[in-house]
Amino acid sequence: ACNGTSDFFTYLSRLVLALGVQHYFDDFTGAETAASADSGFEAFEELNSLLGFQLKQAKAQRPAGQQTVLGVQMAFTPHHMVLAPLPERRQRLAQELEEILERGHLSLSHAGSLAGKMSFLLSTVQGRTGRAALKELFHRQHSNQWHTSLDTPLKGALLTLLRHTREACPRAVPYANQHHPVPIVYSDAWVQIGEIKTSIGPLLAEQADIVQETLLQNGLGF
Repeated sequence: ACNGTSDFFTYLSRLVLALGVQHYFDDFTGAETAASADSGFEAFEELNSLLGFQLKQAKAQRPAGQQTVLGVQMAFTPHHMVLAPLPERRQRLAQELEEILERGHLSLSHAGSLAGKMSFLLSTVQGRTGRAALKELFHRQHSNQWHTSLDTPLKGALLTLLRHTREACPRAVPYANQHHPVPIVYSDAWVQIGEIKTSIGPLLAEQADIVQETLLQNGLGF
């Protein structure tokens, strides 16, 4: 299954080593306290080695207060985490947008590709601003018209995205307040009981014992 091996290592690291590991496809990352970060990093490497897998050393990053993960700069402060797209990624996207505006054309396939890139970049800036402008890109991508010229709404959206690409501020994510309960919302969570896959909401309220028994078959990420 897709991501099965990565899911396995993530689950095993959490269960056996008590590490806060997560992954995106075959890219792993995690967060630990300063006291345990180095030992956690080494333990994860050793776990992979024991099971016959070797991490790519060229991509390995020792624990530090600032990291680059999936093209996103992550900096940790005492009160929050700061996310920002890499400057070179901003520059490439800005250049791509400028070229489209200069040509005055955008194909259906290019619109889809650009929407994906911009959606990812906007998720790493403060307020995730500019997402409304993506609507016009998706509209062009799924249009049944084969013309590629820029109409007024699409041109306006591209100009808006260009401005946000150049000027948007980094995104600050505050840590959970340890003195108050923090809700966790799973928008697409599910559990599988036998042959039935169902939403987890009603089960949490009525059959919490069943949920506990089916944690290995769920959409909760562990």
